[in-house]
Amino acid sequence: MRLQGLFAQRQVFAAAVLLGVLLSLPTLGGGLVLDDYQQRIALLGGGHGNAFEFFHRGTPAGEAQMQSGVLAWWTHPDTKVVFFRPAAQWLLQLDYRLWPDSLLLMHLHSVLWYALTVFIAGLCYRQFMPTRWAAGFAAVLFAVDAAHGPAVSWLANRNAFVGLSIALLVLLCYRQRSFLWQLAGWALFACSMACSEGALAITGYFFAFELCLSDQPWHRRILRLLPHGFIAMAWLMFWKHGGYGTAGPGWYIDPAGEPALFLHEMLFRLPVYLVGQFFLPPAELLAVTEDSAAMPYAWLYAIGAVALLGWLLMPLLRSSRLARFYAVGLLIAAIPICGSIPVGRSLWFLGFGATGLLALFVEQFRGLSLTPLRLRLSAAFAATMVGLHLWLSPVLFVLYGMVNHVMDNNMDSRRVQLPDEGAPGKKILALDAASYIGNITFPLLKDQALSLGAAPTRPAPSIAHIRALAEGTGEFELSRKDADTLVLNSAKGLDSLRPSRYGFAAGDRVVLDDVEILVRAVSPARAPTVIEYRFHPGVLESYEIITWQGNHFVPAALPAPGASLEVKTEGS
Repeated sequence: MRLQGLFAQRQVFAAAVLLGVLLSLPTLGGGLVLDDYQQRIALLGGGHGNAFEFFHRGTPAGEAQMQSGVLAWWTHPDTKVVFFRPAAQWLLQLDYRLWPDSLLLMHLHSVLWYALTVFIAGLCYRQFMPTRWAAGFAAVLFAVDAAHGPAVSWLANRNAFVGLSIALLVLLCYRQRSFLWQLAGWALFACSMACSEGALAITGYFFAFELCLSDQPWHRRILRLLPHGFIAMAWLMFWKHGGYGTAGPGWYIDPAGEPALFLHEMLFRLPVYLVGQFFLPPAELLAVTEDSAAMPYAWLYAIGAVALLGWLLMPLLRSSRLARFYAVGLLIAAIPICGSIPVGRSLWFLGFGATGLLALFVEQFRGLSLTPLRLRLSAAFAATMVGLHLWLSPVLFVLYGMVNHVMDNNMDSRRVQLPDEGAPGKKILALDAASYIGNITFPLLKDQALSLGAAPTRPAPSIAHIRALAEGTGEFELSRKDADTLVLNSAKGLDSLRPSRYGFAAGDRVVLDDVEILVRAVSPARAPTVIEYRFHPGVLESYEIITWQGNHFVPAALPAPGASLEVKTEGS
């Protein structure tokens, strides 16, 4: 009853927006993170025009990154992470045109968009929910959702909730029968996809609306869906024709390009995402078990938690069409995000439906026809959800928002002692690294990005070329065959260089401007066991040698011609 009185107030929707802003305020002191550096380089450094083209082998920019060493020599030839987000790019360009050296104003821009997203979500809940207090409760739960913290704190991820805010306006238009409302919805739908390809997930709620809430004949329901389907298909055709999307090993799986792999990964990732939204731990913690010995246990936990959730919600789902709308919508919205390694910042569209479903359950479970035992269990579940999503979630929102910057601090050339300051033109050879992308790629990009603008905070980078022989924890023997040739021998194979499905074959060759790299032998899992590095005559003498030790690089030396040494790499 206290919840009902509190969230039935007229001011509750304004309070939800205010809560979202207050929880986001700590992000104002944040800087740039990961992809933010690449976007700053693209927008201030005279780079390519698409700020959402991150790594793309086969293009001039991608091959320049290979030659300089921003990308490791073992980067797969098909690697591509390229998105088409013109509306989101326009917002970034606005930042860099108006306040290119004020990260505080850039983050304030994101906070204001988040406030607008919470406001629009509140409008949706108010339109769909049966009572004001259920709508207000849902709006507050959405505003304080812990999964939103990392996304709001990361400028490069602003596109996700901008796309959601516009997509929710499309949902408001969709439920109207007027042609003008439908026409506005079609235009907004195209705009939402111009912000983020993730906005396609809103179509799951259109389908759920027709399946669960509409009373129209089926042919009219299908006709209402068709325009959005045509727009989505046209967008997907343009996406494919334009060369956008992802390929190669990495964080993303292209469902169209690798359907079997996508379905296989979805079996693990779908329940993990659901657990990350409704329960604990966050999706990221379960995701670290993927492809490890702990994966079956994480999967069993996730499946068990989802089964329990379904059992507890089943009476509501049977009695409420609105509950079925939220459930069907969130499940469909969860499917496309299974193409990425589970992270909380992907939960926007799933979270909209999940929050509505939880608020509806808390409002209505007492009125369901339940046995005394089931009623007690439902009351315990409702109390747990209120405690987790109303009281603990705001704390986690702030803490999760700091995770990006903790990670960024560890991906810093000064933190890992990568010698990127001083006289320009340095050439660095790293015998090993715990993580190439974390110890070399992003520290280099960060130094370059922070050296740009009217008020740079870093000197111009000094490293012109960097090579690493290998990455990952383990041991290998490094022999110097002659003055210009190094040979790496690993008994177990360097399986961290690529996933096995993208692995190597004996005879594979990579040619860079000063070295030719030959994979001489591989393990049954296609991991290199013998690699030969043939440097151009005299080039090795121009390289500064470093190796990874503990959690940073330290100076090192190559073995003399004809000699060898043991290299042991430990995780940071």
